[in-house]
Amino acid sequence: MKPLPEPKIEFNLEVPTYQEVTKCIMKMKSSASPCPIDQVSIISFKKCPILRTELWRIITHCWEEKQFPGIWKKAATILIHKKSTTDNPENFRPITLQPVLCKVLSSLLRNRIYYFLSRNLYIESDIQKGFWTGISGAIEHTELLTFIINHARTKQRNLVCTLFDLKNAFGEVHHSLLRFALNYHHVPINIIDLIMSSYKSYHLSILTDNFITDPIKVERGVLQGDSLSPLLFNMIINTLVIAISNEKIKGCGFVYEKSSHPKNWFQFADGTVILSALENDNQSLCNVFSKWVNWADLTIRVDKCHTFGIKKTATKSIQYEPKLIVNNERIPPVEISESFVYLGKEFSFSMSNDEMKNSIQKELNEYLDKIDRLPIKPLNKIDIITKYVFSKFKWRFSIYKLTETWVEKNIDSIISRFIRKSLQLPISVNISHLKFRRSRLGINYNTAKDIYQQCKLSVRRILFSSKNEEIKKFHNVTTKDNVCSDEIIALNQESYKSRSACSKTLKKWIECSSWDHFMGLSEQNKLIKHLINSCTGVAILNWQKMINYMCSNIFNFSRRALILSLSNASNTYRWKITPSPNCRLCSKLQTQLHVFSNCKAALKRYSWRHDSILNTISFYLQHLNQSVYDIYIDIPNDHRFKNPALLFTSQRPDIVINTKNRMIVIELTVPYETNSKKSREYKKDRYQNLKEN
Repeated sequence: MKPLPEPKIEFNLEVPTYQEVTKCIMKMKSSASPCPIDQVSIISFKKCPILRTELWRIITHCWEEKQFPGIWKKAATILIHKKSTTDNPENFRPITLQPVLCKVLSSLLRNRIYYFLSRNLYIESDIQKGFWTGISGAIEHTELLTFIINHARTKQRNLVCTLFDLKNAFGEVHHSLLRFALNYHHVPINIIDLIMSSYKSYHLSILTDNFITDPIKVERGVLQGDSLSPLLFNMIINTLVIAISNEKIKGCGFVYEKSSHPKNWFQFADGTVILSALENDNQSLCNVFSKWVNWADLTIRVDKCHTFGIKKTATKSIQYEPKLIVNNERIPPVEISESFVYLGKEFSFSMSNDEMKNSIQKELNEYLDKIDRLPIKPLNKIDIITKYVFSKFKWRFSIYKLTETWVEKNIDSIISRFIRKSLQLPISVNISHLKFRRSRLGINYNTAKDIYQQCKLSVRRILFSSKNEEIKKFHNVTTKDNVCSDEIIALNQESYKSRSACSKTLKKWIECSSWDHFMGLSEQNKLIKHLINSCTGVAILNWQKMINYMCSNIFNFSRRALILSLSNASNTYRWKITPSPNCRLCSKLQTQLHVFSNCKAALKRYSWRHDSILNTISFYLQHLNQSVYDIYIDIPNDHRFKNPALLFTSQRPDIVINTKNRMIVIELTVPYETNSKKSREYKKDRYQNLKEN
């Protein structure tokens, strides 16, 4: 390893200020689990300035004395099952819950060290992309590796890819190696002593549902769950990255574009992938990695490693099984037509996504079955789909190349059937109006296709704004396959907040597209279109809020009525359920308008509706001061109020409020929605000369 140059910018050894401590506390997640040993939450320090002041004084003393308090070096570890059997501790991931006071000091150290490393250009983020701030390393690695495998297969070029797995990498790191890595990166001895003091006599207790173990002394490893540990581990891995920066080693790679340098290494935390065009070159790179692992006193789990190969035979590319050796053992090759997994994505020779597609559909049906059995309202079921179910698919939508058509036909179609069932909508109903915002009578529902578009836009924006020049070149190479997303990014690249600007542009485009589609329908859009033009956004939001409080059958009735999909005779006739589209009471064509307002055989129904609303208004008017306001309301058999007939000769408005100086007249009209303006004008004309009456 070449020694790093002396730092141009010195490490800030000043005691952290109160403002630094406060900023660090405010950035910590309120939802983080407190340590079970002291059960102190970070929320207390966010809400109480005096506690922050006392903590700042303690941290100042620790900084000056270069010591972590002993009481902070006791933590609880929870074991999270990863895969395979539960009787082997190696199949669990240990997450350490530290005292919150210790986490604050660790965060301050992390911020100081990261600033020092980044300003002095000691950080290498082109190969190692795990845990670095502002770098979406998993996306960059998976996108580039996918492109390389596809490129080798389609262009009939040789490719050898080897994956290494380290045994318990975080837990096996020697503390002497930590000290070496800190020294190697020119971190001052005062800070090194402070960090090493945190690992001296550190004890963990394993916490389960039934018991907690006696404290176990930590002899090796960095703590998963500690805010400083990822940076310390990255500094150790950085020694590997520097070791492979030799020009001879750089030449042993795979060139996927004429303008690019050979790509030979992917590193994400402890996950290593080695690439080369030739098998001998790959063996040389494996030897380099093996030497570094032996130097660091870590262990390669050969049985968990894989090697994958593509070569040209005659006129086509085929997958083959490379013969590579590490630690005198052959690295298990990926079997023909099988796949390997890196950063959660499956890679294979065909790069087929069939298994992943089947997995998504199976999971979706399981989720929908569980949601369907919940005793909650339909709107809440749809919210669970939007906020929970889609979140389970976002990562796969991001890293796998699906098509919008497949998502629409295989995901949205299943969810649409579920939504129609929940809202009791006929199968012929278009549900695109649910995507409108609430002020437009929608419910802010996003389809799976919309989520997929958002994920792909996010991936393209990550590649476009990457700090790595190689990734930016890769973005330019793949532009022709992502025209729509890149166009949105180009429109918003000058924006101060490019990420949110791109999301807003896509959301607006989706909403406009849905609106244009819905407005193109022949019938279902009439009511919504009229209400949006006639009512204010506030009025619509108030109506939505009230309907959401109603029981499920009234909520469903209202949503069906908005799109003219109630089971009146004309609809049931169209759906081939009834033999006639006419009203059974008056024999006229029975539309939704006819049922609600125009059937002459059901006038009592409309009078009841009118009087019910009038009763609701009168309930609030009766609280007015009767000595100041003289109230007249036209409600039959209601002795609480006088009747307006006492004031007028022939006309009789619904409500009259009489004061000393004036008379206020209120006339209620309860028309069918599309007739609201017409009915209002009719009533205004009718009572225009009321004063004379």
